[in-house]
Amino acid sequence: MAFNSKLRSLRKCSSFQFPGTVCSVGANIAHTPIFAREILGILKPKGGQVFVDATHGTGGHTRLILDKQKHARVFAFDIDDKSIELGKELGKTYNKDSFNAYVSRFSDLPKHFNKLGINENILDGFLIDCGVSDLQLNDHSKGFSAKGPIDLRMDPQRLHYLKTGIEILKTVSHAELLRLLIDYGNLNENAHLVTDTILNTRHMFNHTFIAEILYEILLDSVKFSKERKCLFLTMEKAYEWESKRTTFLLESTITALKIFINDEKIN
Repeated sequence: MAFNSKLRSLRKCSSFQFPGTVCSVGANIAHTPIFAREILGILKPKGGQVFVDATHGTGGHTRLILDKQKHARVFAFDIDDKSIELGKELGKTYNKDSFNAYVSRFSDLPKHFNKLGINENILDGFLIDCGVSDLQLNDHSKGFSAKGPIDLRMDPQRLHYLKTGIEILKTVSHAELLRLLIDYGNLNENAHLVTDTILNTRHMFNHTFIAEILYEILLDSVKFSKERKCLFLTMEKAYEWESKRTTFLLESTITALKIFINDEKIN
């Protein structure tokens, strides 16, 4: 318990913010769900039914439901203020009783549900599109793309008091980072490799350090890892294996930091 409290305390007190592009609320960044037919086939929205869109983003899934059944009701949530601003614009398209949008991280959803009276007795469908939305991917300052600094706060302006991803990597202890990668990134057997690599190279990290560079650093460790040495591969197969393994480690590390920083894990 004490260790978990110490780990959680790492989130707070960011010393700086990154300048970057900001997505305009009026920008044409509508999201078209890839599995629209499948989602509608599962939810089968009918008039009077209640749904939760827990990752509103740019509103693609909410529109999908309400365009299919305008008399359904959707409660939308997102940690990003810009998403909720888009939601308010979207709400003008539908009946005012059909759509409500709220700022919330995953771990705060139960609190909002209690306040709004949402429970299993009235809820007909619950949708989560895990990951990040176009709002985050298009804003390189947040670090969800290879070119951006590793910030990883879903809403840097509102969550300015939280540490950025790079600040955590620069200050976290070996034991804390190991625990973070295991608990939040499911990096069990590879957690030691990533932790050792980061701690041995973090003297190079600064506020402009990007995921693309972290990939190259991890790639070097993967090439000389015990696991790699036990494999007898052609040059082409070796390159393919090393690239896939490094990508997996990087994505898992970024995901772990994102979930941890934004307190998205529901205990």
